[in-house]
Amino acid sequence: MDAILWQKLSGSIEWAAEEFDGVMGVSIKDLTTGNSVSVNGDERFLAASSIKIPILIELHKKAKAGTLNLDDSVTVHDDIKVGGTGVIKELGDVTLTIRDLATLMITVSDNTATNILIDIADMDDVNATMEGLSLSATRLRRKMQDYEAIKQGKENHSTPNEFTSLMETLHTGEGLDPWVAEQTLAVLKKPKTTAINRLLPNDLEIASKYGNMRNSYCDIALVYHPESPYIISVMTKYIPTDDVRKQRTIDAISEVSKTAYDHFNATP
Repeated sequence: MDAILWQKLSGSIEWAAEEFDGVMGVSIKDLTTGNSVSVNGDERFLAASSIKIPILIELHKKAKAGTLNLDDSVTVHDDIKVGGTGVIKELGDVTLTIRDLATLMITVSDNTATNILIDIADMDDVNATMEGLSLSATRLRRKMQDYEAIKQGKENHSTPNEFTSLMETLHTGEGLDPWVAEQTLAVLKKPKTTAINRLLPNDLEIASKYGNMRNSYCDIALVYHPESPYIISVMTKYIPTDDVRKQRTIDAISEVSKTAYDHFNATP
C-alpha cells in the first residue's frame, strides 16, 4: 500500500511540475522511512533568500566554537541599509544583537540584517561548511541587493535535492554539532507565512525559509507532520513576466505542498 501511495505522490508532483508555467523542481523526503520523490531535483535554481539558511547555520557554528557571541550588539546606520524585504531599512539608527539580526533575517527576510550577518559569518566560511556537507551546488556568492555582483553573474544557487539534504542534516544533526542544528531549527520554526504552509493547518510546526526574486520563487521546509516529519523543497525559475506578484507561482507551490501533506495523512 505504501509503495502505491508513493507512486501516486510521484505522479502528482510530476504532473504539477509539467503543468507549471515555468520550471519547477521538487524534492520531498519522509524522515521516518527514507522514502523520497524528486522531480527536477538536481536542477540548479536561484536560491534567493533561502540561501539565508546556510548563513544561519554558519553563525551558530561560530557561536558554538566561541568565535562570536550571539548577544553582541551591532549598531546599524543608514549607510549600510539596503532595499528589498525587511524592516531595518524603515528605522533610524538602531542597535540590535546578532541574535536579533538572525531572527529578522529569517522571519521577515531582512536584507540589511542579512548583509551584516554575511560579513560576520564570512562568505567563504559559509561555502566551506556547505562543501563539508557534500553540497556542491549550494553557494553564497553575493550579498542581498548587490546589483553590481549580479551584473558580474554572481548568484546564490542551490538545488531542491541539496536543500532537502541540508534540512535533513539539521533534523538528524549528522555532520553538524547537535546544538548548531537545534538552534538553527529554532529560528527557522519562528512563525511566518509561506507558500508551503499557506494551505496547511495553522497549528502545524514547520521550520522553513522562502526566497523570492525576479522570475524565481522557492520555499524550503521541514514539516513536523504528526505521522512522520518530512522535508519539502520547491524551487522555480523562468516564471512568466505577467505573474508579477508571483501569485500563480505561490498557488502552484501551495498545491504541491498540500498534495504532500495529504499523502502523509493517508500513509499508514
